[in-house]
Amino acid sequence: AKMEDSGYYYCIMRNSTYCLKTKITMSVLENDPGLCYNTQASFIQRLHVAGDGSLVCPYLDFFKDENNELPKVQWYKNCKPLPLDDGNFFGFKNKLMVMNVAEEHRGNYTCRTSYTYQGKQYPVTRVITFITIDDSKRDRPVIMSPRDETMEADPGSTIQLICNVTGQFTDLVYWKWNGSEIEWDDPILAEDYQFLEHPSAKRKYTLITTLNVSEVKSQFYRYPFICFVKNTHILETAHVRLVYPVPDF
Repeated sequence: AKMEDSGYYYCIMRNSTYCLKTKITMSVLENDPGLCYNTQASFIQRLHVAGDGSLVCPYLDFFKDENNELPKVQWYKNCKPLPLDDGNFFGFKNKLMVMNVAEEHRGNYTCRTSYTYQGKQYPVTRVITFITIDDSKRDRPVIMSPRDETMEADPGSTIQLICNVTGQFTDLVYWKWNGSEIEWDDPILAEDYQFLEHPSAKRKYTLITTLNVSEVKSQFYRYPFICFVKNTHILETAHVRLVYPVPDF
């Protein structure tokens, strides 16, 4: 893949009476300077401190062999090979098993494998941002915005909905519409995430999840967009309802 391969792709399926056209957005990213991955392509995964769990190298089912077996996976932490025989980590198929999770285990983990197509071998890489959840921290997150409000938007326009939360780094902030979370491959709705240290509160973070709406559809006026913030103890919500602009006569 090359940078110029980025763009919109269309999949069309048709027969004599039916035609289905699906738009797919593909982004080809270069690695961040000095790193073996691009943080924009990171998958966030969470495990509880003091428990056992696993990190999953995602979307490898496409690369199973003729015996329906997953390819062998190599694991790295912060771009350095991860030893799998130290009692804390071991690999199993597409999973990295983590025993007795500790705060120092957090970081960026890379899983690497390869697949062969028409006699040529291609690398496959995924990066996972591993966040530890400490159940002893029970501070309640606060949604700063939105505040259960309405927003004027023209049909067909491009807008951004911003959910701004003050809370812990491990709090999960995300959007839903019509009862469903935003799919990673949605052609119209896409989430971006920011984590910033809070300037005036110790051990607090500003968590911003931006919902990018590339085209306001008529059905978006029917149900509100709801921001969720969740941790192991708390679930808070706030919504934005889109409305048609008031005519300016």
